[in-house]
Amino acid sequence: IIRSLALSGAAWVSGSPDDIQGYLLMKHSRHGASIGPWYHNTSGGAEALLRRALRGINGQGARLYIPEMNADAKAIATRYGMVYDRYCTRMVLGDEPPGDMTHQYGIASLATG
Repeated sequence: IIRSLALSGAAWVSGSPDDIQGYLLMKHSRHGASIGPWYHNTSGGAEALLRRALRGINGQGARLYIPEMNADAKAIATRYGMVYDRYCTRMVLGDEPPGDMTHQYGIASLATG
């Protein structure tokens, strides 16, 4: 899946092969572009990835599922004209979600988390 997205020009990576800092994947459908997963170590890097991806949607609509706790992702999306439709609540088993959720700016879909 990642290879086909990359070959279609719908995948962006920040960093070097030995030190990947972030990535953003996007797929196109008749309903518009679906952005995610979207991950980066810094908010500036995350914004650069989104800016590159949005250049490729050519005026069609775009959907992005932002984890509710990521305030930076909300601020970035708002700067680019995106509006909230609904929140993306994460469910976890145990005390804390796995990984550093502050680096997760968008998920692939509500079904996958």
